[in-house]
Amino acid sequence: MRATFRTLGLAAALMAAAPANAQMLDFEALDGWREDNHAEALIAFLRTCDQLDAPDWQPICAVATDVPQDDISARSFFELLFKPVIVGDPPALFTGYFEPELDGSPVRRGRFQYPIYRRPPELRDGMVFHSREAIEGGALSGRGLELAWLDDPVDVYFLQVQGSGRIRMTDGSVVRVGYAGANGHAYRSVGQEMVRRGTLSAQDGPIGAMGRSITTLRSVAIDPKFTPLGAPVWIEKDGRGPIRRLMVAQDTGGAIKGMQRADIFYGTGAGAGDAAGTVKDGGRMVLLLPTDRAFAMLAGG
Repeated sequence: MRATFRTLGLAAALMAAAPANAQMLDFEALDGWREDNHAEALIAFLRTCDQLDAPDWQPICAVATDVPQDDISARSFFELLFKPVIVGDPPALFTGYFEPELDGSPVRRGRFQYPIYRRPPELRDGMVFHSREAIEGGALSGRGLELAWLDDPVDVYFLQVQGSGRIRMTDGSVVRVGYAGANGHAYRSVGQEMVRRGTLSAQDGPIGAMGRSITTLRSVAIDPKFTPLGAPVWIEKDGRGPIRRLMVAQDTGGAIKGMQRADIFYGTGAGAGDAAGTVKDGGRMVLLLPTDRAFAMLAGG
């Protein structure tokens, strides 16, 4: 289950040992590297850089704050202080997500009958908790955990799947909610279930974990077991609407598992949803790691 923001502990997310299939690359080997807008990537990187408290990240973040935000300076910053490392075997799997904007109420009334819950205090990471059926049946009701009430149970579901969203309240205010944790049950895709039932063809297209704003087409959700939160990630997405650009690992998701796996943030609203919903493409993702960390990882430590 997804509910509200929390800042993840970053120390556990930073890789300490080398995967068996890690390879260092040259920047010249990154397709489209010189054509990207590196100043945009630097701005996205700076949003969460102060949360990278490991010794090999701290000096890089100190330097980053003084880098002029033009493309040449930003590209030189990344090339001087990072090494590209590909972890895992391509092809990658890229999907897209977006931030829906929904109608809601701070209290239960009228058509607003479907709650969005904050994370229960007893829920621990990895714990098998109440099922979705039990939660929708009232397992968490009456405990003051409701963040907002929506008017459509389908919107509640897709907000939880997307991991973040904006709720426009009846008084005109806007509340942002985001991923806080999972209930420990296996994820089941609505799309896959509809394909199984024959109601959808398999060919039909169907804020962040660090507690900071994420950036359209510059932030990705990753598996923190393999990709450090806050690290720059070079994305080479093939298929329809190919992408060659530097993004930052600033989010996570229950369905994002594996070394070569990323969910690209396409923005807010219906247009972003349309674009994100069609993405299921291959390619490769390449981590940019501090030079010392990159060499240490390849050496096995």
